[in-house]
Amino acid sequence: MKKRYYFLCLSGLFFLFSCNLFNNEKTGTLVFKGVINLPEGTLAKSAVLAGSTAQSENTHLMYPKDVKFNVYEIWVSQEQVSDSLFDLFTWNKIGENRGLKFMHEYEMTAEDLPEGTYRSMKFIFRNEFLRYACYVADTSSIVLMASSITEGAAPDSSFVINYFSSEGSFVHTDNGFQLMSAGENVATFRINADRVTTVYWKGGGPGYHWTDVTFQWHDVDEDSAWTPGVDFCNNFEGPANMPMWTFMVVEE
Repeated sequence: MKKRYYFLCLSGLFFLFSCNLFNNEKTGTLVFKGVINLPEGTLAKSAVLAGSTAQSENTHLMYPKDVKFNVYEIWVSQEQVSDSLFDLFTWNKIGENRGLKFMHEYEMTAEDLPEGTYRSMKFIFRNEFLRYACYVADTSSIVLMASSITEGAAPDSSFVINYFSSEGSFVHTDNGFQLMSAGENVATFRINADRVTTVYWKGGGPGYHWTDVTFQWHDVDEDSAWTPGVDFCNNFEGPANMPMWTFMVVEE
């Protein structure tokens, strides 16, 4: 009986030793962080204030003061998302979230990410967001505008997936990846052994301020409150070629 006990102990030690001997993959850490402002040193784009647009009694000129998203999961890949390719990639999860958050509240950390060059990111959103809007004529009054990511409809629990690479932002269809915006791109980055790489995520362009953009809110039912699926927003005006958001990569 004692011999069998010793044999089992030795077998267990050999198994642990074997795992450590052959599992020598080098890994590093990736931090994903939403911010209000990018770290200093980033070149800021010039912003031009939008011009006023004609209004009626139930049409209001607004600023988008802030927004909440529900980023369900974020993934990264060493393969390059490019137009017309199909998503047969290997993805590594960075983190997950449940519920709406302001962009600057997001922070996810993936330790032990395999060392290498990463070329793509995948965001899985719940189909919901909450815009905090204020009147151009009265910035102290906030209107909460709950909507789907595609705008106009009421929010729901379905998923919307966006992909990002150095070539821009993409959706995936029956025909493979399809480019949405070349300006919404994320630079290729390295994960180095025992080092930290940080990806910063910010709304708008690098130097964006919420007063740089205006839009019209059409209060269709004239109840002075946002009604999803009834009211709608359009005529967004702001700096030319401004992306919806900006990524900045800092490698340790």
